[in-house]
Amino acid sequence: MRIVLETGKPAAQVARDLGVREATLQNWVHAARKASEAGTGPVEESEREELARLRAKEKEQAKRIVELTVRLAGVCALRGRDGW
Repeated sequence: MRIVLETGKPAAQVARDLGVREATLQNWVHAARKASEAGTGPVEESEREELARLRAKEKEQAKRIVELTVRLAGVCALRGRDGW
């Protein structure tokens, strides 16, 4: 199916070259197109890199939130103790 999708070769020719029935290949191509449109197809390398970058950023933000929460708790504790 990738050959059909990426090269634009006719499905009949690709099916003959691969030794599969044309109807079977057409079904695979249709399913791949549908998955691609729905965003459920295979993840490209650039998408994989973007996911890794976003996950790292999210992890860093979560650490920062914890740090700020701890600081805020300390400030609130001091305010309560000193009667602010």
